Amino acid sequence: MWYNNMIKVFWNVTMELITLMKGLIIKEPWIDLILDKKKKWEIRGTATKIRGRILLIKSGTGCVWGEADLVDCFSISIEQLQNTYFQHRIPIEKISSIRYGHPHVWVLANPKRYGIPVPYNHPNGAIVWVNIDYKEGGQTNE
Repeated sequence: MWYNNMIKVFWNVTMELITLMKGLIIKEPWIDLILDKKKKWEIRGTATKIRGRILLIKSGTGCVWGEADLVDCFSISIEQLQNTYFQHRIPIEKISSIRYGHPHVWVLANPKRYGIPVPYNHPNGAIVWVNIDYKEGGQTNE
């Protein structure tokens, strides 16, 4: 469902097409591995129903660093994580310390790193998702 991440599309006052998109907040080093196409699975503690193109935000920077397609989500056991290192890149010695009661895989595809990170206004309390006004070409309308 490509439209899940696009909450609304509208024309702003300068007649530029603006789309409100979801931005996923990801910590280092995981976001860099995703944008370098070395990590396909983001491990989270809950499932998501969001699908489609999303923006990727490097935690703590106040910037969108790229985008990717969120194509699937499924639960996974610790044992399965131990056998799928090349999908998620979590070192095997750290898998046992994952605090999630029921880990979930968020499958990402087609990552694109921006040449220059794009600043956005981070709302107070946002931990996982941020809604961002997005212009084609990797600009935010903040």
